[in-house]
Amino acid sequence: MKKIFTLVVVALSAISANAQTEVLDVASENIQTKIASAIANPTQNSNSKFIMVPESEKIFPVGTWETGDFSVITGGTSISLTEYVWEASTASITLKAVSTPNADAAANDSWQVVSKNDNMKLNVEGCSPKFTMAMKAKNGNPSLAYYDFYEYNQDNESVHRVGETLWSINCNELPAKGQYYEFTASTSGLLKVGVYIHRISGVKTVILDKETKRPLPKTGMKLEGFMQNNTWDGFEGKVWHDFVINDVYEIEANGNNRAVFGYLSFEVEAGKSYMLFCQKQQLGLYGYEFTPGATLGINSISNSVEKSVKGYYTLDGAKVNAPVNGITIVKYSDGTAKKVIK
Repeated sequence: MKKIFTLVVVALSAISANAQTEVLDVASENIQTKIASAIANPTQNSNSKFIMVPESEKIFPVGTWETGDFSVITGGTSISLTEYVWEASTASITLKAVSTPNADAAANDSWQVVSKNDNMKLNVEGCSPKFTMAMKAKNGNPSLAYYDFYEYNQDNESVHRVGETLWSINCNELPAKGQYYEFTASTSGLLKVGVYIHRISGVKTVILDKETKRPLPKTGMKLEGFMQNNTWDGFEGKVWHDFVINDVYEIEANGNNRAVFGYLSFEVEAGKSYMLFCQKQQLGLYGYEFTPGATLGINSISNSVEKSVKGYYTLDGAKVNAPVNGITIVKYSDGTAKKVIK
């Protein structure tokens, strides 16, 4: 048989045995202290696009503010919004976590625990790294502009409203406010972020290159983990998903509008910064793992050698004759492996 010589670059399998991963866990005492300090010591975010309209000004006909046409606002004054920021780092990654809630929010709305019970913890077999707590803000969408005003209803009663010009895929701008996470890398490699997405229907999850102000392509993002359901009672029987991110950066979930929690992985370049956020909600963060020099996906540089299955293994390492119900690890003759779900 004619031998075919090949060079195959496999993301996680090609990592040197000496590569040292770096892990940051928001449940650690150090990070929790930083978050408490951020809540107690907020800063101010000033922007001419943040507008407060007094109650006496009737700027919207009843019900029309929901169309999002904020061009009718001619009155009001610019305001500053309270911002709660904490920073942490490992050897190669610096994280800046920003929360800018709405003007009427309480300080404790800025950062809250979202994984309060075992159901939402990434600490079962197969989770790597394991996390036990996620943090996110109660409100504050990533937005280009913010409007705080009153609408008068049909009984001439004033109703407090908040409007936002949400960040969009093609706006070529950075969010002026809201909750987001900014990662700055001093070394190139693979960043694996533990995330909690409260509702996935119609929600765009993006990784923004801060320099170009453009999202990373969806092919450069990998999301895997669990989905909540109506009868959630723990991890037993739940399925590990390799989620599909579509062309508009939404998670394909067959009509389900549930919480997703797991790992979002993407490559970072040395000297660059990336902003991670959900467009219409607040993204929960468990922490991250960074592996210097690692890449995402498989890049075949030439024709590959035909490879065979070496064995099937359960998550606890037991060898089986064929894939089992749930997750099976398939190991190949060339040293690579992958997870399959049955």
